[in-house]
Amino acid sequence: MQISVVIPTCNRKKRLLFLLGCLNKSEFLFHEVIVVDSGDDRLSAAEMATFNKLLIKYISSERSV
Repeated sequence: MQISVVIPTCNRKKRLLFLLGCLNKSEFLFHEVIVVDSGDDRLSAAEMATFNKLLIKYISSERSV
């Protein structure tokens, strides 16, 4: 079974980094992690590269309800 994780976020960079760190430490290998970010403070490529066990797809989005 393949499981993808979808994380919607807006200006919660510190919490997002913590969550990605937890997912990276998991014994379960996730198929992909999709981050949909509508905030101003986005993750850098260097920050995402630290999570070597995760296939992260980072999508920028407009703010919406």
